[in-house]
Amino acid sequence: MSLAKKAAAGVIWNFATGMGARIFSFAGTLYVVRYISPDVYGAVNLAAATTMIMSQLLNLNFGQYLIAKRDHSEEVPFHATFLHLVLGVIMVAVLILFRAPLARLSHAEAAAYIPGLAVAMLIGRFAYVPEKMLLRELRFRNVAVGRGISEILFTLTTLAFAQRLGGFAIVAANLMRASFLTMAFAVQVPWRAWIKPHALRAATVKELVAYGVPVSIGGLAENVAYRGDNVLMGYFHGAGHAGTYIFTFNMAETPTESLADHIGDVLSPSFAKLPPDDRGRAFVRSAKLMALLVFPLSIGLASVAPTLAPTVIRDPKWVAVMPELVNMLILLSFMSIVRPISMTTTSLLQSQRRPRVLMMLGIFKAITLLVIIFALGRLNPYWVCGAALIAYAVHMLAGLFAARATDQVPVLRVLFSIGPSLVACAPMALAVIGVRTLLRSQGIHAGVFSLVIEVLTGVVVYPFSAYVFARQATKDVIGVARSMLDRRKQRDSIVNDPPAQNQ
Repeated sequence: MSLAKKAAAGVIWNFATGMGARIFSFAGTLYVVRYISPDVYGAVNLAAATTMIMSQLLNLNFGQYLIAKRDHSEEVPFHATFLHLVLGVIMVAVLILFRAPLARLSHAEAAAYIPGLAVAMLIGRFAYVPEKMLLRELRFRNVAVGRGISEILFTLTTLAFAQRLGGFAIVAANLMRASFLTMAFAVQVPWRAWIKPHALRAATVKELVAYGVPVSIGGLAENVAYRGDNVLMGYFHGAGHAGTYIFTFNMAETPTESLADHIGDVLSPSFAKLPPDDRGRAFVRSAKLMALLVFPLSIGLASVAPTLAPTVIRDPKWVAVMPELVNMLILLSFMSIVRPISMTTTSLLQSQRRPRVLMMLGIFKAITLLVIIFALGRLNPYWVCGAALIAYAVHMLAGLFAARATDQVPVLRVLFSIGPSLVACAPMALAVIGVRTLLRSQGIHAGVFSLVIEVLTGVVVYPFSAYVFARQATKDVIGVARSMLDRRKQRDSIVNDPPAQNQ
């Protein structure tokens, strides 16, 4: 299989695995909120946002160095592991010592959750270098399966303890997920390859830090952009609105989270192996395939939101905020249109070792988001949603133009390549809305029956619409799927019918 097909197959494999785990996680979250009020849900997630930002502040992204520079000496992975863990210990100490003032920034009772979440972050750091080494070898399936199982364990742990522990069940689930990922990735990489002790060399440390600092600053800015809206929502409107916002944000990003978190893992090492002349074409193809897969999930979620939310959320504590929840879900669902393209850009720039460009893009995105929220977000919670949409869209365009300047990515071709998939979503959305209007006129309101009918309508309409408006992208996806099936059949035939040995 060619590298381009291997990357595309990796995207599809990661998407399928991640999507299954996210659907299970989403179903579990709907059950968990029966025992956790919006205020508590907001507090524990604001603690998680604070912890994540602090962790990124002390994360120099050494793993990207291991992927981008494959010809490093055998001592480099140990240096990366050692430095990453030392910074993690410092992170835990800072979070525990200053948890009270950090929690007060978001006006939430979040301090009690910070120590446990910080320890989970530290445990997760043991998995960091082995995971990157698996990705460097294009072992996407191993990473995807590990992550998928970890998400299932996260959900099961939350479900098991939610009734007794409330918000602390989410802390316990983070500890379980981090522990499993560490074991799952560590056993797949020989210990001598990443944790065998070597004498620390100043030159190696300097090289790792020199590469990592710009990437880290960009990652920190990206994390501020990703989590800062949660903190500011809590600061301006309180933990209750923050809980509603975070819950709907998590619902809305289910389509993107299933793919966007994995797509960089697949594309970054794949782009690194491509010759310069092929990167632009590979970028366009990746963007086109992602649009075909992600856009219908995003637009479909927005279309069924008025039926989905009242059907699956029935706890009185959340029913009281249902109108706000539905409106936020519709607004934030459109975020999945721009995020996957930004992830593709990030993967390309990482693979070509352009940390300073990534740093500037991350800073630009964080500033854009924070400025808009400070200017408009205090007016009402919906403006926080609007700020997130605007910031992600502007960041997508800025990233494309940066990739054009550095790697000759054709911006207009990229935008035109994703356009047909977006157009193909329009008939699907109109059909879903039409069916809901018809059902309402017959006295059938939000419920399981109405939701199933609306979802089935979208599932039936979109393939035909995609084949009409995005025919080339549809054929590409079908071709990759057939290639994967042919390879599996070939492997099965070899296992079942091994060649006869010479007598």
